[in-house]
Amino acid sequence: MPDSRPRIVFNNKGICNACLNIEKKNNIDWKKREEEFLKLVRYIKDNSSKNNSYYDCLVPWSGGKDSTSIALKLKKEYSLNPLLVTFSPLISNECGIHNRNELLKLGFDSIFINPNIDIARKLARRFFIERGNPKVAWDAGVNAGPINVALKFNISTVFYAEHGESEYGGKIIKENSDKIRDFEEVLENQIGDDPSNWIDDKVSVNDLNPYKYPDEKILINSEIKAYYFSYFFKSFISTKVIILY
Repeated sequence: MPDSRPRIVFNNKGICNACLNIEKKNNIDWKKREEEFLKLVRYIKDNSSKNNSYYDCLVPWSGGKDSTSIALKLKKEYSLNPLLVTFSPLISNECGIHNRNELLKLGFDSIFINPNIDIARKLARRFFIERGNPKVAWDAGVNAGPINVALKFNISTVFYAEHGESEYGGKIIKENSDKIRDFEEVLENQIGDDPSNWIDDKVSVNDLNPYKYPDEKILINSEIKAYYFSYFFKSFISTKVIILY
């Protein structure tokens, strides 16, 4: 990992917080963490029954190895019924399409969010010129899309792969950020901007709906919690993923 990674932190010995996190993992009781996860699974099942929710949880799903492994484990090993949500990439490729189709054949429901391509292109071009990063709006959509779907389907639990700020070095805002995805951290580290700022003569406020993260008060009232799989398991990549490639 380069020392130019945004937000990476070094201690007085010149060791980055990603390496310190790896050392910390060697001292974790992973059996105890797994038991904590099993307790969470039982809670999710009970909560789904009480809320009459068809889906037990939601997985933001790219079709890559991490999110695919999580989806397989939740369904095949823990008997949960996850809804998979994909925010369309700026440019789709055959490998990604193939991998998503192969997993869906194993019995998953999914939602593919495909925002207005004309607006997506305008935003990508604008941010490439202004900030050197054509993915600013896409990053917002990837973060906002699954949570907006969770609200609509009354799904209270979301599973992400890992906490990037801990795993690869970055700014860790809360003590339990490596376990529970924090709203404040998402806005500051993942999105870094309010889509309302993108309105101009070519992009209206309604065009930006796919990129808007839910209001914090709505999230609090909904009691949605998003967890990181890497908190509970030292390694969670399934060997079954190999069949998809």
